[in-house]
Amino acid sequence: MVQTSRAVTRRTSLTMLAGAAGVVLAACGEPTVRVVGSPEEARGPAGPAGPEGPKGATGQQGAQGAAGAVGMSQVLVEYWNKSRPSHPEQIGITAVMKAWEEQGDGRYKLLIGQNAQAVSLDKFKTSIAAGAPPNISVSYNFNGSDLNSTGGLVNIDEQLKAEKEWGEIRQTIYPQLLRSNTWKDFLYGIPAYNSYFNMYYSPALLQAAGLGEPKEGWTFDEFLGMAQQAAKPPDIWGYNSAWVTAHWMMWFGSNGGKFTNDEVTKVTLTSPEGLEALEWELGLVQKNLQKPHDGSGGGGYKELLPEQKVVFQFAVPARLTLYKKDNISFATTKFPIGPKNTAGTPYTTGAAYAFNVYKHEDEDAQHAAALAAMWGAGRDGQFIFARETNVPLASRAVTESQEYINEFSGDTEYWPFIEVNPFFDPYPNYPKYWPCYGILTTQLRRVWAGEAGPREALEQAQRESQVLLDESLAL
Repeated sequence: MVQTSRAVTRRTSLTMLAGAAGVVLAACGEPTVRVVGSPEEARGPAGPAGPEGPKGATGQQGAQGAAGAVGMSQVLVEYWNKSRPSHPEQIGITAVMKAWEEQGDGRYKLLIGQNAQAVSLDKFKTSIAAGAPPNISVSYNFNGSDLNSTGGLVNIDEQLKAEKEWGEIRQTIYPQLLRSNTWKDFLYGIPAYNSYFNMYYSPALLQAAGLGEPKEGWTFDEFLGMAQQAAKPPDIWGYNSAWVTAHWMMWFGSNGGKFTNDEVTKVTLTSPEGLEALEWELGLVQKNLQKPHDGSGGGGYKELLPEQKVVFQFAVPARLTLYKKDNISFATTKFPIGPKNTAGTPYTTGAAYAFNVYKHEDEDAQHAAALAAMWGAGRDGQFIFARETNVPLASRAVTESQEYINEFSGDTEYWPFIEVNPFFDPYPNYPKYWPCYGILTTQLRRVWAGEAGPREALEQAQRESQVLLDESLAL
């Protein structure tokens, strides 16, 4: 049980009547969000500041009035979803939040706000500006930085400085995840889990070509040879890419490149590693191993592994549960090593998700939300993430524990994602990174469509992205 040394001086109460929002677990074991009425109804009648109630976002006056009728007093913690309720990662987050509520022995009441639907980044920003944000959410590391630039998030270390358990849990988190949720020495998020990438492949298609599985530490050249031997275009492609930033970054990083320098002051897309990686992937199209651009906005990309129409496919961990459920033949391996990756270490990139806690006049709710985030990064919360969603974890201690290894290492599709966790290089987390992701994607697709060469595209993406990085540094 989470213990707090902070005295509770003011509690936010809410009704326990049947009209309150809640989350229940269906008999099948999959969380089902049930919301009866709106979040505003659960808070209580509107206060003098307008329809959202008093400034502070909890509608304390109305909620206390409703609770008084049944003699119950609890700290209300409002959480907003980042994704649709049925998304595999969202299922895991909901399960963690509910488990935290239950371990509180009635001290806390969790409200899934906004009718449990996905909430956009702009809406989170609007809620901060209006003084009516939720208490807690889970965000990409770069979105958390963007939200923090508004002044709306709490400094986690400051909020939890009196909690001995936070010092202990902090030490168990992979260091790069803490760095990726820190901007200008301000820790704005507690790492929860990761979503990064690997390579899926079809064992059946490799076997049909007389090939075994990829070897540990395989190279770009070995990948090319296997793809050439197993592909039969246009029925079976060697590899398939959406030509978006995430997909190309795996080739770039596997060749030893980085989006920015280590100090996060310069965009480095035009490095030798970057140019070589883009020319390499374009070569797959030119060799007829990857589908050409079809002239549409998205180039015609589609995940072809479920139909066994591609040998190798960019791997997202959220597909694991879906592919297994649909009995799709697939296996997982690491990305091949590029010629400029002289260390020969595996590479992966993606989003480092974290709990963000919002500033509130209701100090009890603010602190309770921080305790919820801390609990989610602890042992019990981390095991729920692993069991519900198969996502790689933020906790190095849990990932390296014998209990975790015994339970999950036998899952050969899942375990290669865990093996690269120590090498995970999260997306940059400067506040205006996300527009840079779109800038680079636009230029990559120009290359795919034959509208620009690799050097021209990378130079353009670097110029535009550097402007946004400079603006972020000036915030």
